[in-house]
Amino acid sequence: MMNMYYKWKGRNALRGNWQTAMVVAFFSGIFLVLTQVYQNRFMPVAIEMIDGMYYWRVPQITQGVWIGFAVLQLCSVLLTPVLSVGCNHYFVRRIEGEELGAKGLFSRMNLTGKALWLYVMMFVKIFLWTCLLIVPGFIAAIRYSMAPYLLAEHPDWTAKEALEESKRIMKGRKGQYFLLLLSFIGWTLASNLLQISLMSINGVVAIVAGLFVSCWVNTYVNASVAVFYKVVSEEGGEQKAQQDWERIVRSMQNGSPFSGSPWDGPNDDNDSDDQDDGDSLN
Repeated sequence: MMNMYYKWKGRNALRGNWQTAMVVAFFSGIFLVLTQVYQNRFMPVAIEMIDGMYYWRVPQITQGVWIGFAVLQLCSVLLTPVLSVGCNHYFVRRIEGEELGAKGLFSRMNLTGKALWLYVMMFVKIFLWTCLLIVPGFIAAIRYSMAPYLLAEHPDWTAKEALEESKRIMKGRKGQYFLLLLSFIGWTLASNLLQISLMSINGVVAIVAGLFVSCWVNTYVNASVAVFYKVVSEEGGEQKAQQDWERIVRSMQNGSPFSGSPWDGPNDDNDSDDQDDGDSLN
């Protein structure tokens, strides 16, 4: 039930700000996209069947291509973590009703080294758990998933503090977070099916359409996860969210979905209506 709340709040916060939010979400991983495009364009690897046997066909790669690939990889490793943290900061602020604009993506550039170290620590911890079994590694990834959000909202914290706090607040909530992410699988499949269906018409159109839908889904996911972070990171956040969701459902049943702050709940008019019904909103 609370997954509906997270997603509703995410959509409500993005109302009128979808374009900016999609730009932030897309460019937070721009170096990963550029690296993949570059690799597919200049370093394609194909599989050929010769005499009934399959062989990898690797093209001859020049030194210049290798240098370009190395530069993109370096930029991806160094800048993607801090851009992701900036993206998290943007979405949390968006949930709170504050619009940072596209510049919000760069709002945590002063944490470049700290963000990189945080992701290195996350990778090592998740990798070590994965060496045991896939499931423990997956659980570890969920356990530390809130660390980038915590670092974004507490820039004075160390990477270790963010990891420890993420571990604390996700205790007993990992299944809920997993179900939230799982609820978006339909949109992901729809994006892939759209791209496949358009390939027979035009390859370029298929790629562009697929990227657009994927970016839309990622933006939706980012907003919903930001709401989840707000709920689990605040003292009494889950109780507050439950009460907020009850108000939302009650307002919808009355045919008057509220349009107030995306985090604080309904507007004053709806507050008055609920108070007239004898319901306290505090």
